[in-house]
Amino acid sequence: MKKTDGSASFKDHEIDIFGKKVKVEFVPLATYEGVSSRGLYHYSSPLIQVSTLNQSVSDIHHTLLHEIGHAIFHRLGLHNCQLSSDLEEIIVDGYATALNELYDFKC
Repeated sequence: MKKTDGSASFKDHEIDIFGKKVKVEFVPLATYEGVSSRGLYHYSSPLIQVSTLNQSVSDIHHTLLHEIGHAIFHRLGLHNCQLSSDLEEIIVDGYATALNELYDFKC
């Protein structure tokens, strides 16, 4: 799969997750406290950042869906259920993979 050079034409936008506006930004490299990642969900903002650098379009879609999964967990209050972060990652990544395989998403 062709990887993007970080300038992929994805448009920043806002989504509504259970009544809360969440800003979505596509950036060359999502970074938090000096650590870079494919994507990040900032609980306090609320903000989703998706890295476009060196990711295929399919990977970018998957990352967006993965981060939306974290936002859904947060809005439902599931982070208060003492689930391990590993279990949350497995759940949101499985959700993102299933949706990405089922649908041809356009951002």
